[in-house]
Amino acid sequence: MQCNLIPDFELSGGTPKLDFSRADKTAALIKKYKLDRFQHVVFTLNYAGDLTLKYRIEEFSPEFNKIYKEIHEKIVEWAAANGLKLCIWTVDEPREQALNTWNRKLTGTLQYAKLISEVKGAKSFIDPMGDDNFGVDYTPLVDAYDVIAPHCVKECKKLIEKTKAAKKELWLYNSDKNRLTFGV
Repeated sequence: MQCNLIPDFELSGGTPKLDFSRADKTAALIKKYKLDRFQHVVFTLNYAGDLTLKYRIEEFSPEFNKIYKEIHEKIVEWAAANGLKLCIWTVDEPREQALNTWNRKLTGTLQYAKLISEVKGAKSFIDPMGDDNFGVDYTPLVDAYDVIAPHCVKECKKLIEKTKAAKKELWLYNSDKNRLTFGV
């Protein structure tokens, strides 16, 4: 289930400060309605945007990587303390062309997977649109991520097969007429 469990963020003296007040309210509702049995997806690429645009830190520089991992360590600790199961959605629909702020090419997507893999207790999530994109093989994402959520289309056949063979967690993304059914 995708919901607002993302804390507000600011950088102070090179240290990430997270405000969980909004996330705490969402967590309380999740518990109240017994939705804590589900895994919840949190999209966190916005932190990367803040680091690069607002704080002018180069993406994937040593400083960026350190702060990015610290942010996620705090999120994972908060989730554990609240009894929530989170999947960190690092990049939305990675692609090689027509990039939006929420997309990255395969190389950048794999770099985010590596950073999240270095955060103890973090579970990574990715939603590729196809087995390849403009001639670039996207099946290496299966090896890099914990949860693979390809689109439910024939263009994702290799991703689905490789995910099953690797006994990774497979979710199907955009498999209905709307996104409200995603994750539930």
